[in-house]
Amino acid sequence: MNKTDIEKNYPKSYSLLKSWVASTTQNLMGKDQNAKAVQEVMKMFPMEAIIMSMLSVNQRQIFDYLDNHNVFILINKVYKGEWSYSIGDNLEGERYGEFLTRKECEEEAIKQGFSILEKILE
Repeated sequence: MNKTDIEKNYPKSYSLLKSWVASTTQNLMGKDQNAKAVQEVMKMFPMEAIIMSMLSVNQRQIFDYLDNHNVFILINKVYKGEWSYSIGDNLEGERYGEFLTRKECEEEAIKQGFSILEKILE
């Protein structure tokens, strides 16, 4: 998944993602850490690199981000090894897609999740 596309197509959601990453980093370091320590960590691991990693390598963190903003995604393995996803606040909505791989399904679900969150933030 391309960070630039997410940033361009969903600017409010992307900005909120950056804030969420910064807050999560602070929480992981512990509440006793001061702002200078967080800045040092962010120098070693720049925000853009963290987000690129989340979007391309460790997409599970994106699900946490979307969950945190009440956009819930359920990935389903359906008949004949195909994958689909449901998205919404009750996960009883329509299923989307017939994907051959879980990764492909997750990427489409995340894009739709960003689209929904963008509309919520308007």
